[in-house]
Amino acid sequence: MKKIFLIFPFFIILFNVSISFSQTKYAAHFVLPDSLQTPYICMVMIDPDTEKNMIIWEKTPDYLINQYQVWKITGVGYSLVSETLEADSSIIIDWDSKPKTKTDAYVLVSIDTCGNVSKKSPWHKPFLLQSSIGLNDVVNLSWQPYLVNGSEYIFKSIVIYRGTDSTNLVPIETIAAGIGSNTYTDENPPLNINVYYRIGGEKEVPCDPNHILGKKASRGPFVHSLSNLEDNRLQTTRITATISAGLIEIYPNPLETETRITWKNTDGSNYELFIFDLKGTLIRSISGLNTQEYKLLRENLRSGCYIIELRGSKTYHGRLLVN
Repeated sequence: MKKIFLIFPFFIILFNVSISFSQTKYAAHFVLPDSLQTPYICMVMIDPDTEKNMIIWEKTPDYLINQYQVWKITGVGYSLVSETLEADSSIIIDWDSKPKTKTDAYVLVSIDTCGNVSKKSPWHKPFLLQSSIGLNDVVNLSWQPYLVNGSEYIFKSIVIYRGTDSTNLVPIETIAAGIGSNTYTDENPPLNINVYYRIGGEKEVPCDPNHILGKKASRGPFVHSLSNLEDNRLQTTRITATISAGLIEIYPNPLETETRITWKNTDGSNYELFIFDLKGTLIRSISGLNTQEYKLLRENLRSGCYIIELRGSKTYHGRLLVN
């Protein structure tokens, strides 16, 4: 009798397994490649209650997410703003931000229960609003656009808010949003009183921080990405302080490489231009100005906010922002 040997092949199936252990409980998580999706920031805005940058995102339905981290882009890399658990609020305040003088860019990352870190989200950078008094007492508003990864984010519209009380602003105009749409002139502002302004970019779909959980968020939903609060306090003080005070116009403002300063000087009087930082330190002075216009070059001016003062037969003041 012949013996017949049957050989059955064996197949080995390999799985990509990520295992995490704790002292009290052993657990294994089978994580497929690319299952940890990159999170996305929904909106960065200035919180009207704190006047600080507020970062808002909507949580993903990935049940393996354990925590989120918000990072701020700095000159040398990234700085951790906040680290929150998945069950915590998805609204973060950057208490170190100074949105009245500069804007900051933020990214979001998620970390799963095995410690895997997602890719960084596209960065978001909010509006920066500035104002100046123009001829005939109009108020000129200009703002740096809302940016996502370096490109201007196009909102549904831009809402202009105004009020004589910083805590009670009302919309006075809604303008079309679009690339290059970053100025507005208030032709009839209240006179001889502090006037406050803010703009808001209206989103097509509101940001709802807790929509995945199906619960009402402690704050939100958020429809408008609000800018910093801007006021004409310096200009108002200048207008009411003395009859000899005049009007000054600075454009473009913010300054990138150069800006044009215009004032009334029909008799050709000599003026001297002074530039001060917010601490009152003299940064630059230019004398012998006998026209009604001066082109100011940036040269060594650092990014920030400056006070412009023209002294001559009249006194002029204004505020200049340098990007």
